[in-house]
Amino acid sequence: MAAKATRKSKKKKSGSSFQPNIKLIAGIIALVVVVVVIVVLAIVFKNEGGGDVTETTTTSDFKEPTTAEKIIENYSFIISDTSVFVRRDGTVLAANVEDFSEDYYDVNEFTTEWLEPEVKKYNYSTCGVEEAYAKDTTTALSAAINSLTLSGSSLVLQMDFATTADYLAFNKQVDVYFANWKTFTVVTIADHDIEGLTLLDSEGNEVSYASVKEADSTLHMAIVDFGGAVPTGFTGKFAFEGAVKYVSSGISITDDNAVRLYESDGLQYIIFE
Repeated sequence: MAAKATRKSKKKKSGSSFQPNIKLIAGIIALVVVVVVIVVLAIVFKNEGGGDVTETTTTSDFKEPTTAEKIIENYSFIISDTSVFVRRDGTVLAANVEDFSEDYYDVNEFTTEWLEPEVKKYNYSTCGVEEAYAKDTTTALSAAINSLTLSGSSLVLQMDFATTADYLAFNKQVDVYFANWKTFTVVTIADHDIEGLTLLDSEGNEVSYASVKEADSTLHMAIVDFGGAVPTGFTGKFAFEGAVKYVSSGISITDDNAVRLYESDGLQYIIFE
């Protein structure tokens, strides 16, 4: 066993009073301050850069709301996962939220090598214009990139579509999971008759489609048929430019202007103002 190193101890002066080490105390105080600052910063960055997407709210004119009143005046679209906002005229704002946490993922590469070429290809086939952004052309595009942002470890893509049919066709072009989705359209109930259809109001009470149409034929209706399971990666969440009044059986009303659809073997109906 190796010998322990020793050092000579100084003799204490008898009767001497305790003398505080000012430098040592100051050092301890400084260290405590640094630790507190580090803890506070860690909490802040954790809240800002977590693994989940930060919930984003846009209104029916799709500008960032600045006051609570604006959110109330315009029907909101809260983006926390893949979902769609449907306007009365049948145009669609689609939000696609994807995990983008791997180190080798690159937003610029995703945009220039995949996203923009796919949008350009679709627009060229539908309206003869090879563009991906509405600002780059005077022609009304069938599909247009609205915004692309990285929130935490999630990539949030928002795209505008001229029609519900364009939304379906573009997604069938880029996503095999959309292959079975059969129907997605918006009509006014004044121009649409459905015999024997029973609907549910927001409180779960049954009401016939005929009576709803007779009471207010200006209402709008979204018709959806997934053709089976909801496409992988899509939540089944729909928000509308108007309050949801009635739905067919099996649809959950999740907010004043929003619903969630589940697997369907046929047509599902959402009536909104």
